[in-house]
Amino acid sequence: MEIFSYFFSYFLDFLFPKSDLAYSLESLGAGELVQKLPPASDLGEHVLAIWNYADPRVRELIWELKYRKNSVIAKHLAEVLFDVVHQELAASFPFPNLVSAVWKGASTRRKL
Repeated sequence: MEIFSYFFSYFLDFLFPKSDLAYSLESLGAGELVQKLPPASDLGEHVLAIWNYADPRVRELIWELKYRKNSVIAKHLAEVLFDVVHQELAASFPFPNLVSAVWKGASTRRKL
């Protein structure tokens, strides 16, 4: 069944090719995405945004994830989101050592 999915994916890429921007975003790692994309402006209390959606590269990232189900970009975005949520919890939780210990276990499981 994986072979069918593999060929079907390439067939769809042939019919509806990815943009050059999508290929360039796939080649970036999670750390490079954080460095190269513009950060979001402050949206107020209890709202967290990582990047500014007005940037075409950020918009392309979201569209690739949402509509094309791009697994390469999904992996990079998951790593970024994991780190951002960890930082936010550590900053706002009254026991940061506990958050770090729990997160260390989660990151160990993530690598398996």
